[in-house]
Amino acid sequence: MKYVSVWDNDNNSNNNDIIKHINEWTSLIDKENNSIIIGKNKDDYRGVRGIIGGNNNNLLFITYYPKNIEIFDLDKLQFIKKDILPIVSGDWIRYHCFILIKDNTNNNNKMLLFCKNIGLSIDYNEGNNTFQFNDVWICSTIRLFNEYAYVYVDDFILFFDGHTGPFIDTSKAIYKYSISKNKWIEFEYNLTISLKGCTGTLSEDRNYIYFFGGNYQNNKSSTNFKTKVKEWMREEETEKERQWIIEEREKMNIDRIKKQLKNITGDFDIEEWKKKRLNEIETIIEYWLRSLSIKIGWINDFTIITLKYILRKYFKPSKVFQLKSGSVGRVKFSPDSTKITVSLGNTIQIWDIKLEKETHVLSGHSSTIFNLQFSPDSNLIASSSYDETIRLWDVKSSVEVLRLEGYANIVKSIHFSPDGKNILFALLDDTIRIWSIQFGQEMKSIKGKFGSFLDVKYFPNGEQLISFSNNTIIQILDLKSGDIISTLKGHKNQILAAQFSRSGLFIVSSSSDETIRLWDVTSGMQLKQFYLHCRGINNIQFLDEQTIVCHFSKVIRLWDLKAGMEIQQLQGHSDDTAGVDVSPDEAIFVRLMKLLKFSNLKKLSQETSCSIKQKIKFYKSNFKLKLLSYSKGIV
Repeated sequence: MKYVSVWDNDNNSNNNDIIKHINEWTSLIDKENNSIIIGKNKDDYRGVRGIIGGNNNNLLFITYYPKNIEIFDLDKLQFIKKDILPIVSGDWIRYHCFILIKDNTNNNNKMLLFCKNIGLSIDYNEGNNTFQFNDVWICSTIRLFNEYAYVYVDDFILFFDGHTGPFIDTSKAIYKYSISKNKWIEFEYNLTISLKGCTGTLSEDRNYIYFFGGNYQNNKSSTNFKTKVKEWMREEETEKERQWIIEEREKMNIDRIKKQLKNITGDFDIEEWKKKRLNEIETIIEYWLRSLSIKIGWINDFTIITLKYILRKYFKPSKVFQLKSGSVGRVKFSPDSTKITVSLGNTIQIWDIKLEKETHVLSGHSSTIFNLQFSPDSNLIASSSYDETIRLWDVKSSVEVLRLEGYANIVKSIHFSPDGKNILFALLDDTIRIWSIQFGQEMKSIKGKFGSFLDVKYFPNGEQLISFSNNTIIQILDLKSGDIISTLKGHKNQILAAQFSRSGLFIVSSSSDETIRLWDVTSGMQLKQFYLHCRGINNIQFLDEQTIVCHFSKVIRLWDLKAGMEIQQLQGHSDDTAGVDVSPDEAIFVRLMKLLKFSNLKKLSQETSCSIKQKIKFYKSNFKLKLLSYSKGIV
């Protein structure tokens, strides 16, 4: 487009040829007047980004979905090179930040690319026609976003707004990245409105940034506004901004540790690794003390916080259990952590962890078992099946001691009361039922007000229930009256899982809106929100008051609630995981599609997995937690 401003007094309005061709889009043409077409029909240029560089300012660099970079010579109208960006499987670029860095080095074009959790430094050597790629750390709070406006000013890139996922609000945040210092900052003060997909550009005098286009509240926006560049170039930081920088440096260190642990193979001395990391962190703290003038009183607390992440959990294979046959459905730890129970079709196996062998088989169900639980004293097992019965089993004798029949609606969940005297289950007829184990009769029925209950659990005090239905609301119910005490609202799509902490003070939930949320039980307020970019997290548990564990696809993920970030991944499953459970002594247990995974993080921590070959594999760790997750069985 040849652009001429309507306010331009120098415009020669008498020249009809100029007026005819200004301010309208026209195709590029070659010397023979043929249109120039870049790319192929199969290329997806939605959210494409392009910049012009080269020694003669003649090279067009294009980056586009899913991970492509191409170069065209605009003088010769020729394609030069295509390469694939080193982005991990499952990630992609679109509506991203792509800039050319000012550099006086001959034959070298330096570029930066940011998109969600992707940060890349790209060097192109014009003489050798070669690319070199390097990772750039990207701050945790902008990792979820793309579709932001960005402007390159001197040594800085400014990011405005942004968007992630169909159920998540657009951002009002403003970030600044220093290229030379590799330093991020999220400003305390935000924009007054949230936009996605808008464009930012510098004024000719470089004093203002203009924004135009984009979407506001899912509608196309014609809003145009500007902001002064100097407002975002200030060197002084507010107290909130300084605290944000400190927390981000802590998270950067966590990311480094995660990468180191991920790359560890073979024999590994965790104690030597700890000593090395302790020396490194002491050096880092001394440097921060000098360079940032951090108050002395803060250093000790920060050291404790940082060292907590330095001494991360580490897993490696230990031993294997061999299952005889069958399709694994559910797996649970016993509360005393001495046994595991495995449902295989319509039977239940009990395994002794220490002896590493099957000790009991419980038979009686005529159809597939889809839920089972140990009693608090580990002496009973409750199971529910598609044969429309709930059965109680004595663990020692393998004898069925109670059978509840006549429920045409499939039981969705089953749990023991904290004192072990009652069992609680939900039916698809919108009711919650409570049965007395001692008297063998129904004690209470609670009618739902929001449709069929998908899950219901006792609070640790045994006086309240937590439940959710086929909607976006979590309910806390009074056990005696059956009344709703409070509702937790905030999710924007179907709730998939909800779990209380050991203290009963907090609830964590996951949803199809791709978020995990932390709630305060007393106030009913949402405390934290984490974006996951996956909609299938249908089981989530507390490890402790600060750490949660969840799973998606083949990966088990641990999140720190205080840091607000993922701190560990357990990978290596050959099939999708489908559940997570935590034992009273903080054990997590894992089952795969015929694949059972068990983690015991004590002095010699272990994790088990059962593969399609009916094997249970153990993994060692030097910590005192236990973790268990599992995947869907064949039904």
